[in-house]
Amino acid sequence: MKSPVAGKKIPKQLFLFLGLSTLIWLLITLSKEYRASLTFGVRYINVPQNRLMLGDNNNSLTMSVNANGFKILRTRIQNSILELDASLMQQDSKGRFYLLVSKQQPLLQEQLLSDVFIQSIRTDSIFLNLDVLASKKIAVRPNVKVNYHVGYGLTDEVTVNPDSILVSGSKKQLDTMQFLDHKPLILSDVKANFRQEVELLIQNPKGLKLSQEKVVIEGKVDKFTEGSVKVPFEVINVPKDVKITTLSAEVSVVFVIGLSDFNQIMPLSFKVECDYDYSKSKNLTYLIPRISKKPKTVKSVKIVPQTIDFLIQK
Repeated sequence: MKSPVAGKKIPKQLFLFLGLSTLIWLLITLSKEYRASLTFGVRYINVPQNRLMLGDNNNSLTMSVNANGFKILRTRIQNSILELDASLMQQDSKGRFYLLVSKQQPLLQEQLLSDVFIQSIRTDSIFLNLDVLASKKIAVRPNVKVNYHVGYGLTDEVTVNPDSILVSGSKKQLDTMQFLDHKPLILSDVKANFRQEVELLIQNPKGLKLSQEKVVIEGKVDKFTEGSVKVPFEVINVPKDVKITTLSAEVSVVFVIGLSDFNQIMPLSFKVECDYDYSKSKNLTYLIPRISKKPKTVKSVKIVPQTIDFLIQK
């Protein structure tokens, strides 16, 4: 047997009545005054130019406020960030910096919604983790691996432009930094000049500011060839009362140089010396020729012969 109520529909008016009743109740409830505990995020402003805020400072502030329910609800939803004036910081006997939150209550009150009044602030003082803001020029260390085509190589050292970067940040952190690295540059089968931009690598970049974040790596490449020139040598450190005669007056200087610079090499490009005093101190019966001057473009050099026979005339 069916219940007499089972087949009846609930009137729509009943739902409307319940909805309106709930809305009226909510409006009445939210219009009342309450004391609530609210937590806000914190942002520090007016930090002295010679100071740097480190990342582990207090970033929240809890306070008790009086306001109607609407304002409290709106404040919670907005998740507001309040500003604290770091220029008002003080220093205690241990050298620590801190802010008295009570002295900043007027500033905090201005940032709240109208008719939201601060009653108390849970935190009386906030200690600040600061460091001296410093700047330092730090050299960039090349990290380049190049495989050259057969017979090719660098005519000079790889250059980094700029060779140093101005870094600003925590003095403590800067004091530990001796050089900057960049992303490795790996090239293969190189037979021409190269120029490539690479990004700098910072192990702990937080709080650091670089004058630029990229550098240019350059290398001058040439095909190398071998050449030889006859160069007269000079015997040095010979006492005035000693006269030396050598069996030859010149040596062959064999050198390796880039093809583009080959025609610039002449005998005068090199200077070869034999130190008589050195041979005498080592009880040698011959002189040893050594290169005392050579062009920067010459990659390697050797002397033939490696010893010079001599006679002492009395």
